[in-house]
Amino acid sequence: QAVGRGNYVSLRRLYVALKAGQKLFNNDDESQALQAVAKWAATTDTGLLEELPSSKQILPLIGDRIQSDSSHCMYERCPNYQQCHYQRMKREMESANVIVINHAYLLTLLAIEAEFNRKAMPPFDVLIIDEAHRLEDVATETLGLRVSNYGLERFLERLYSFRKRRGLLAGYADTETLELIANTREVAREFYEDLKNWSLQKAAEKINGNNNEAPARSVRVTRQLPIDASSLIAHLRELKKAIRRAGDNPQTREHRFEITSAGKRCNMIADAIEQFMHPSSENVHWISLEAHQKKGDRIELRVAPVDTGEQLQRLLYFQPKSVILTSATLTTGNSKDFSFFQECLGLEGCETLHLGSPFHFDQQAELHLYRNLPDPRSRNDAYIRQVSEEIIKLIQKTGGHAFVLFTSVADMKRFAEALRPWLQEHKHELFEQHSQLDRNEMLERFKKTPRSVLFGVASFWDGVDVPGKALSNVIIVKLPFDVPGEPLFEARLEAYERKHGRNRGFYGYSLPRAILRLRQGFGRLIRTKTDRGIVAILDPRILTTNYGHLILESLPPCRTYIDGELQHRTSHVARDEPATGRKGRKGRGKCLTGGTDAQ
Repeated sequence: QAVGRGNYVSLRRLYVALKAGQKLFNNDDESQALQAVAKWAATTDTGLLEELPSSKQILPLIGDRIQSDSSHCMYERCPNYQQCHYQRMKREMESANVIVINHAYLLTLLAIEAEFNRKAMPPFDVLIIDEAHRLEDVATETLGLRVSNYGLERFLERLYSFRKRRGLLAGYADTETLELIANTREVAREFYEDLKNWSLQKAAEKINGNNNEAPARSVRVTRQLPIDASSLIAHLRELKKAIRRAGDNPQTREHRFEITSAGKRCNMIADAIEQFMHPSSENVHWISLEAHQKKGDRIELRVAPVDTGEQLQRLLYFQPKSVILTSATLTTGNSKDFSFFQECLGLEGCETLHLGSPFHFDQQAELHLYRNLPDPRSRNDAYIRQVSEEIIKLIQKTGGHAFVLFTSVADMKRFAEALRPWLQEHKHELFEQHSQLDRNEMLERFKKTPRSVLFGVASFWDGVDVPGKALSNVIIVKLPFDVPGEPLFEARLEAYERKHGRNRGFYGYSLPRAILRLRQGFGRLIRTKTDRGIVAILDPRILTTNYGHLILESLPPCRTYIDGELQHRTSHVARDEPATGRKGRKGRGKCLTGGTDAQ
């Protein structure tokens, strides 16, 4: 099994950090964390940082200085090359018959091959991509770029901390270089503050102009910003040169390499900011803001491709003899039509195969719908109160063991505040995403805690497996449409309408995306042939709009209740039906996509 190199400890970087000691680390907590990593590294067989005791406390402190990283890798020149856990995994990949690899690492390796014209993946004949519905989102993250004020501030602090008089350049940089670091930090703070003020102004204008709720903390950039980045870029370029000069001073080759790698990092940051400041039609550019009372706002520059399909065609589809993409949710509606998925991922010429589900949904699941609940777009106190009352009734049906899925963190917090007193009174432990527990730890505790209830957002709609009685109830508060005005969605919707015609975006793009997400949320319930339970959709639009029937037809057939009354509902989605196939237009390569009706 192969995972990305950032999951591994770099033995060389660890030993460099140990030798540097007090010169490198800013406080006792960091020094103690380093000693804990060194103790663990002497005994680990895998080098995987997730296996490091207290990794959640240690990695935020020193992870960026001991992780394996391509920009800090000396490859065959490294004195620890033969012992390197990451390189050992790469050698095992070369001799393996089957390699299991996650989407992000796969795309990273293929991008390295394309950019640097060197082999990063071992030869293979067949590539099977499971959970292929995630591929577009992973490609967006992997093939895009992001630069935050937090990351830049942390990088400069690691070079040299004026308060602690420690850092990578401590004892090696001259006064002029240290002054340049201080000036760069100040220029960066002014630049990001200007970006923040511009973003908040644009977000406020959008809300006032549309009289609609807009994503006030995510603002798209479509033309040249009225903000000057040239000073920050120039400072970073000059700092790169100064760091290179400082790299001539250390006596050990390994420490010189660490310093020169930091200089390259300066240049990479400058390149990324320069790219962000010049919006192009091929990419989406946006600014993301995240409020923090203690640390100050996190301000992040983001760039991602509008059409990931073009990139995937170049990197992925035509390298091996066959690419097979498979998932439970690759089709929308009941037509066995893969066209939406194919267009999103650039799969214009391929064969398709649709398979039925092994589950008996008509016996295993109940679907509860509501015509008389308020429209979720109202978002007023009456809406919160009435929907909360229904959530309570549903939780009582199964004695907890429930997921309550939301489409936004803000809604989740409002309902958590409204329902927490009742949950506490009736001995239901509440697990709320974005609390102190991370996603995996929260999920494990939910499985082991009787009568528990979990409130989750995006990452709990998909890829979460809780078989058996631990999860008997999935409550979907709102249909999972994308937020209007969210930059990436907005840009891709515009691209769809340019291609297919104005006003066709809702039925052609927005609705299929919501259907695929809803089917993923529904799929959390039935994971085995013995699972039983309830799925409740508390959004009345599934019954009251002219598109609601398209959503219903995409769901498996099961006993359906509307406002508590059993209904007769037919569905074109069949169980254990014969496989259906369709051969697409011939392309330069061949790809088989497969889908089933349930997880």
